[in-house]
Amino acid sequence: MFVVTGILEEIGLALCILPGVFLSTVWAFSLPLAADRRLGFGEAVQGSWRAVMPRFFAVLGLLALAFLPVVIFSAYSSVRMVGHTMDLLGPLGSLDFEGVRERLPELTRHAGQLGLQQQWVLLLNLPFAWTALMTAYEDLFGVRPRSPG
Repeated sequence: MFVVTGILEEIGLALCILPGVFLSTVWAFSLPLAADRRLGFGEAVQGSWRAVMPRFFAVLGLLALAFLPVVIFSAYSSVRMVGHTMDLLGPLGSLDFEGVRERLPELTRHAGQLGLQQQWVLLLNLPFAWTALMTAYEDLFGVRPRSPG
């Protein structure tokens, strides 16, 4: 289920940022719903949709705050990569393909370093973000009493 919703969210992000953000927000609680309530894919997605839509902007704000370090570092790394690529390409109109080919390993190494750093930021941020989301999940859906045994 996580794979299917993730793929659909990525397609939404690829087509346009807004559909991807929308789907990520309304489906934020589908995986916890499926695990907690033992729901199937369709019921979990619908349940998350029904719970989030009346308070869409509050959940969107929570997601933005919970993943703020990841968002900030993603923006930072994008700016760094654009700057590094522009340095590689040189001034407009003076594109030297041989020079670009020679500096391509440097560009890929730089992109790899930023990607690895971004994964570290995500790894360090996930405990806080998931704690915030699970607290919101309990507020939205209530805590199920534990079954005896």
